Amino acid sequence: MKKTFFLLAIIWISINSFSQDPPTYIQQDTLSQGVILITVQPEGGLWSKYLHFPDSLENTISATYHSDNGGLQGIGEDYLISNMNSPDNFGGCLPLDACYNSDQNKLYFYGGQNIIVVDALTNTKIKEITVSETFNYSFATMLSRKESHYLVYNPQYNKVFCATLSADLVVIDCNTDEIVNVINSPDIFNFHSTSLAMDLDGDFLYWYVNDTYTYRHLNKVDCLSNNRILQRLFTAGIFDIVCDNSDEILYLSTYCHPNDKIHAIRVNI
Repeated sequence: MKKTFFLLAIIWISINSFSQDPPTYIQQDTLSQGVILITVQPEGGLWSKYLHFPDSLENTISATYHSDNGGLQGIGEDYLISNMNSPDNFGGCLPLDACYNSDQNKLYFYGGQNIIVVDALTNTKIKEITVSETFNYSFATMLSRKESHYLVYNPQYNKVFCATLSADLVVIDCNTDEIVNVINSPDIFNFHSTSLAMDLDGDFLYWYVNDTYTYRHLNKVDCLSNNRILQRLFTAGIFDIVCDNSDEILYLSTYCHPNDKIHAIRVNI
């Protein structure tokens, strides 16, 4: 309880350090295992959410409080339309990545075990898809991997591909928002990181998965059949991948000091 009051005191001080800010509302919700979700909402501004764990104040994760709401006025083309809670009382996720379905005007947000689907016209959540039963990723590690692409939308086949924190690739048919295939990585026991890249035409998807200590896989997936067609093992960890569509080359950066390398792999064969 003392830790909770201490955290709220910090938030309150940070809020009141700006005397011209609009009114701010603080909501406190108790989640499972004593975890407390604290929501800070300045009127007309961006929401901030804080997770407070009962065992240690050092485990508290906080989002940045935005005191400058000058860019959120209801004029011009760019302004705040609405806020959506995720997670909320009906479930959801702590979003790590998002993609936009341009064919059906839907948004997909992924984090942890779930994908939530949002109607971009009404800004309402229309479905929640469970993509994994468990995941073995700490909150701190998730926040440090913001550059990872966990979601990719394929407009050619109207599918969403999700690289999950449980080392799986989940394929979703956007017509039904149902899972049509799951590709596993059975050799990954100590998951470290994952990311996706897709070629320009949407024919093939490239997906890497890193184990902290052992295997690091680069996978090639056929976007039509939803199946893995190639897999390559790397001893060094894979940091990032990007497609050069003009020359049909996949660039891949690996890290294993002092032998960090950039690989150029021709992908049209």
